[in-house]
Amino acid sequence: MAFEPLLDRDLHPRRHHMRVVRVESGIPLTKPRALNLALYRACGDLLAIYDAEDIPAPSQLREAAAAFADLPAHIACLQAPLRPAGSRGFIARQFAAEYAVQFDMLLPALHHFGLTFPLGGTSNHFRAPALKAAGAWDAHNVTEDADLAYRLVRLGYGCGLIDAPTRESPPEDTRTWLPQRTRWIKGHMQTLLVHTRSLSDLPVMTALGLMFSLGLNVFSALFYAPFMALTLCQGLLHLWQPDLGGVGLPDLTLLMCGRGFAQIALDTGASRAGLKLSLWDRLSLPVYWGLQSFGALFALYQLMAHPFHWDKTEHAPTEGAITNPS
Repeated sequence: MAFEPLLDRDLHPRRHHMRVVRVESGIPLTKPRALNLALYRACGDLLAIYDAEDIPAPSQLREAAAAFADLPAHIACLQAPLRPAGSRGFIARQFAAEYAVQFDMLLPALHHFGLTFPLGGTSNHFRAPALKAAGAWDAHNVTEDADLAYRLVRLGYGCGLIDAPTRESPPEDTRTWLPQRTRWIKGHMQTLLVHTRSLSDLPVMTALGLMFSLGLNVFSALFYAPFMALTLCQGLLHLWQPDLGGVGLPDLTLLMCGRGFAQIALDTGASRAGLKLSLWDRLSLPVYWGLQSFGALFALYQLMAHPFHWDKTEHAPTEGAITNPS
């Protein structure tokens, strides 16, 4: 692998153990490419990935190091839970609720049942030799974290979870949220395409984890808004012309069961994450789901037209954290 020249400088005269590595321009313009270049300079046995605005719990690095010392050598990565901080406004509140379900319900459930789960884009802790043996990150995948989790497992490694959380700033409005969600869904589509090209060497538990996480995520994002629109139109047509028939029992069952199970997961995840949800947060949840269909539509277009384009996300400062696109 060829590496371009890197320019270093001390971050602060009194912090000689820290350096800023400036990545020279090149293709593709993605976060995983920058991570791969930084990995070339890493010299420790353990490494962690943080976004610039993150505020990890002070005990997180020690907890990860202690866990690696106790776990088998094939456990290559540990994921910390992410907790959006200062969640105000509709998008930020729903984003925080979504993260509570993802990191305090879904990932622990997948891990408990031995299913492979996707990593988040930050607060990943790695055994450096295993990461390098796996070929590091795919520089062309715009959700390099999710892809890496399944690649590690296919190579015989495993992933685990730790408890110490990381606080980060959520997107504050649709203008910030939509490009980020488009990139995420596009990356999940990429990962699904990559890891289903060859099923002969795909472990069963990895395949199930792939489908229950990324597969259902993409499927629901693509079809939730169309399903709700058709159901609503069917109901309105029945009110206008009763002889046309109302909403069918299968549609009603799917709607009620989906809403009910989602509410249970939301309440449980929010309780574990210490997130207090208002009545409006609960009632407006379907609106947030509907918005994801727009992100999925843009993601599908980008996957065909601009598969490696990286939509940068601007983060507001969180308790003094540095603002930086990631």
